[in-house]
Amino acid sequence: MLKVIEKALLLQEVDALKFVSADHLMQLAEAGREENYKKGDMIMERGELPLTIYLLLDGRAALEEDNNIVFEKAALNLCSGLAGVPYTDSCICLEDCIVLAIAEADLMDLMAGEPEFGVALLKHFASKRLTGPDRCL
Repeated sequence: MLKVIEKALLLQEVDALKFVSADHLMQLAEAGREENYKKGDMIMERGELPLTIYLLLDGRAALEEDNNIVFEKAALNLCSGLAGVPYTDSCICLEDCIVLAIAEADLMDLMAGEPEFGVALLKHFASKRLTGPDRCL
């Protein structure tokens, strides 16, 4: 079992959280629960509603439909969770994984109570749109 500070340190390596302050990462680490998955376990299944946001802290996971799309230290379903839409893909562990699971409602509460946290996520998504194939100017 990881300590809160260890979870926060691992969260610093999650790309989607790169603009989030250390204080907010600590709050996120406290709000979430650590879940351990074995190789071959399904973290999330296609068609499910995103009641929980999964942040992959350690290990590797991939889309079940395309094992070439591999995740390490990633927010697995942040977009689905923020949009409130069912998962479009299933995610399976390629090796043993440690995931921080945060209730979608708790994440929304954190964003509502800490506007800087929401701005940090907005910066992440804006930076992705500047460099992606559907980039905005």
